Amino acid sequence: ADDPQAVGALLPTAAEKGLSGVGIKPGRYLPKPLPAELVETADRLGLPLIELPGNVRFAELADAVSREIARRRIPAEQERQLSALLRQLVSAVPVDEGIKWQAAESGIHLEQLHILLRVRAAGSEIQRRAWLHEVKDGCRTLGADVWGALLETDILLVLEAEDLFAVEKPLQKALTDFSTVHGLACGISRPYGGAAGFRKADRSALAALSMAEQMELPCVRGDPARRLALEIALYLYRYRGV
Repeated sequence: ADDPQAVGALLPTAAEKGLSGVGIKPGRYLPKPLPAELVETADRLGLPLIELPGNVRFAELADAVSREIARRRIPAEQERQLSALLRQLVSAVPVDEGIKWQAAESGIHLEQLHILLRVRAAGSEIQRRAWLHEVKDGCRTLGADVWGALLETDILLVLEAEDLFAVEKPLQKALTDFSTVHGLACGISRPYGGAAGFRKADRSALAALSMAEQMELPCVRGDPARRLALEIALYLYRYRGV
């Protein structure tokens, strides 16, 4: 109060410290309405300046902000739990009742057929998340339910649909287009069913991904019957120029 220098430093200091906004009850320390200079400074700094009603209690505001922060943490926690679940499903860890319950909570039907995707995707976490969401959106347009997670070097996705065999070819085309645009490599597994099928599908996806990288192809679909043909094609491509 009665300190123009302190008032002038208020908003620049708030912006420098990284505050999201400033709420002020005018009347006790600052005149009402708030001084025009203060509003102009807020606009220049891009800092929200909120004139609060006199009957608002700061404790109520703090409680509302805390609830909103907690609400926004829920999706992040769900994403962390889903990532842990998918890692367990493709690992050698036995599928116990706890994993079955988590899968059911996530909407994954363990008894059904699933296709797994592995995308080799190096980059920043922001970029990898963008790729993950792009692939998930593309899979959903094919009529598949999809769950995904970011691994150390790969993007892992699990697909479930009423007729996975009908999805295979359009899925490969969509992933080929996606990988070509972003300069990535992708492996698509054959469909496998049951809880134990996740591990088999992941091995299939990894084998297909390895083949894609060796042959410098954007996408390969796992198919044991075609593996020898692909290896022959790779040999002819590398050593015979065919």
